[in-house]
Amino acid sequence: MPVSHLSDVTRASVAPCWCRTVPVSHRAGVISPRGVSYNRNREGDALVRKIMRPLLLLLFGCGLALAQPFSAGLKVGLPLTDFLNTVNGVASTSTDRYLLGAEAELHLPLGLGIEFDAIYRHFNYNSPASSATNALTSTGSVGNWEFPLLAKYKFPSKIVRPYVEAGVAWDTLTGVSATATQQKNTVSGAVIGAGLEIKALVVHISPELRYTRWTSQYFTLPNVLNSNQNQAEVLVGITF
Repeated sequence: MPVSHLSDVTRASVAPCWCRTVPVSHRAGVISPRGVSYNRNREGDALVRKIMRPLLLLLFGCGLALAQPFSAGLKVGLPLTDFLNTVNGVASTSTDRYLLGAEAELHLPLGLGIEFDAIYRHFNYNSPASSATNALTSTGSVGNWEFPLLAKYKFPSKIVRPYVEAGVAWDTLTGVSATATQQKNTVSGAVIGAGLEIKALVVHISPELRYTRWTSQYFTLPNVLNSNQNQAEVLVGITF
C-alpha cells in the first residue's frame, strides 16, 4: 500500500472525536445549521394541533348552544283582579276573564332562565250618558297589553320542577281615543311569581300564580274611577 494512503488511514483513525462526521439516518429529518436533527413528524403534529384547536372550540360552543335552547309558546290565563275600580251607582266596569298571549324563554345553566311575555287583556267601562266624567271612549271597550321581562330559577327535578320568578313589566292601553282622566299611556311595575314546570314529552306546561305592583295609575278620579295598582293572575304557559 502506498505511503500516502497509509498516512491518510492513520490520520483518520487518530482524529479527535469532535471533528468526526456523525452519520444521519433518512428518518432523522433535516439537519439545522447547528447540527441538531428535528423530526419532520413534529411539523405535522403542530399542524394538526393548529387545526384541531379551533375545531374543538367550535364543537364546545355548539354543545353549549344545544344545552341552552330557546323555547316559545302560548300563555293563557285568568285575571283575579279588576283592571278598574269604580264607585257603585256612578259608573260600572268589567274585566273580561281571560288573558291571551305568547312567551319566549332562554334556558341558562344551573336552573336559571330569562322569560319575556306579551299578554293581552280586555275590559269594558260604562257610565251614564249624562255624566260629565265619561272617562274612556264612547264605546267603553279598551284593550291592554302587558310585557313582563322575568328572571327565573327552577329547582332540580326530572318531571315536575317548581320555580320562582321576578322582574319588571310594562303595560300599555290600546283603543282609547279620548279621556278626561287618563294620565299615562304606559306604566311600569314590579313582578313576582311562582309555579310548576311539567314535562310532557316535547311539551312543557307551566301553571303559575303571578303578582304585579304598578308604580302609578292610568286613571284617577276621586270617588268615581281609578285604575288598580295591584294585579294578580293565574297563568298557564304551553311551550315547545
